[in-house]
Amino acid sequence: YNNYNTKYHISTLNLTGALTKRLTISGEGNLGIGTTSPQGRLQILKSNLFSDNSSTKTSIDNLLILQSPYVGTDPALYNGTGYKWGIQLWGRNDLPTLDASKAAAIYAVSEDGELGYNRAIGLALHTSPFDGVNVERLRISSKGDVGIGTIDTKGYKLAVAGNMIAESVKVQLKSAWPDYVFKDDYKLTSLQETEKHIKENGHLQGIPSAAEVKAEGIDLGEMNKKLLQKIEELTLYLIQKDHQNELLNKRIEKLEQAAQKK
Repeated sequence: YNNYNTKYHISTLNLTGALTKRLTISGEGNLGIGTTSPQGRLQILKSNLFSDNSSTKTSIDNLLILQSPYVGTDPALYNGTGYKWGIQLWGRNDLPTLDASKAAAIYAVSEDGELGYNRAIGLALHTSPFDGVNVERLRISSKGDVGIGTIDTKGYKLAVAGNMIAESVKVQLKSAWPDYVFKDDYKLTSLQETEKHIKENGHLQGIPSAAEVKAEGIDLGEMNKKLLQKIEELTLYLIQKDHQNELLNKRIEKLEQAAQKK
C-alpha cells in the first residue's frame, strides 16, 4: 500500500488479519527488507540471525540465497566441474556503458562433475585488470585450501603462484634443530670425504642438488635446518684447523729455538 508521507510499503496479511510490513522504499529511494527505516540503498535486517526457534534447528539463517537458474528434477546435470554462479559487480567500458567483462565477482564453484546433490563447492574471487577481462585471482576449495593465482594447491593449505613479501615468516619444525652436531658422539665427516662427495655429485652431502630443487622446490624450514647443520660442521672444521695450527706454531717455535742455540 502507499504511505503518502515519505515511504512505500509492501505488506503481507496473515490468517488472523495482522498486517506486517515486509519491504519499504524510503523517500530517498533506499530499499529496506525487514526494516522500515533503511539507511542505505539496500538494508536487510533480521533478528536471531544465528538461531532458529523452529522445530528443525539450523546453524545459519540465510539472509540472501543465490541459486543456479538450472532448477529441475536433477539440477546436478547442469553443474559440472568448474561451473560457477554468484555475484558480479560490473564496471564500464570507454563508451561508457556497463561491461560484463569488466567485473569483480564472487562465485561458488562446483569442484566435481558427478551427479547428485551433495556437491563439493568452493569459492572463487575474480577481478578485472586494465584492458582485460575478469580473471580468477583466489580460490578457496571445499576442503579449505587456498590458492592465489592458481586453483591447484597440490594438497597444501596455501599455494601462491608468484612472488610474496612479508615482514616476518615463522616456521616451527617438529624435527630436532641440529645442535646435535656439537654433541661428543656426532660423527663429523672428514674433509677428504666431503671433497670426494663434491667431486662425484656436484653438491654438499645432505643438501639437495640443483636438479632436485628445480623439480621439487625446497622446504624453507628443512633447508634452514640443513644449512645450519653445515654451518655448525664448518665451525667444527675451523676449530680443528685452529688446534692444528696452534700445534704447528708450537713446533715451529721449538725448531726456531733449537736453531738459535746452534
